[in-house]
Amino acid sequence: SRGLLPDRHVQLFRELQAKWQCYDAYCRVSMGLGVNQMLQVLSYWAICHTVVENNTPTTGFALVAMFQCSTVAVAALDLSGLRVREIVAVQAVGIVPCVLTVISVAHGSRNSQGVLDPDEAYLTSPLSFLFTVFWLELWLRVSAPTGKDKARLPRRFRQILFLDVFGDTKARGSSGEPTPGDFLDCLQEAAAINDIEDDMLNEFSDASRR
Repeated sequence: SRGLLPDRHVQLFRELQAKWQCYDAYCRVSMGLGVNQMLQVLSYWAICHTVVENNTPTTGFALVAMFQCSTVAVAALDLSGLRVREIVAVQAVGIVPCVLTVISVAHGSRNSQGVLDPDEAYLTSPLSFLFTVFWLELWLRVSAPTGKDKARLPRRFRQILFLDVFGDTKARGSSGEPTPGDFLDCLQEAAAINDIEDDMLNEFSDASRR
């Protein structure tokens, strides 16, 4: 029963796991951010198809609102280490470029055939690029590694939860109390109890034989 103690072999497993764990973690983060980028692409496609080509700004605004609300919902599902207002604030920075673009294009001058003037000066276009840079910088900070352990995982994402099982189960709550799933402590206590029971059984067997 003493071999059940999660001592040396658990430490060796965590040291080896830290060598490849970050690759797995950031692959999951990249997939989550990829969904967000796909929704951004769909927003700009909707602007080109509805506002630029067909001159239907109402449809364009509706589609942009739908896709951008989806980005907020996806971010809320992906992130667990940020508050709701913080997630909304990060995504609001990414929403601004799409909103500026659709407003600028919708109010752009057109000729008699409804085609946009190619010489139109879109004064707010630099702001779209600037807010996009700010938005990407915020996501870089959100996906930065957290914690002081060797794994260095971006633990603000739900995809990373319990990727480091032994490390996450040792996590403490905000009040400093142990979490219900404190696996290592439970296993150590169970192993210690088994050792005590084995010692008592051995002593009882020796006493009965005498």
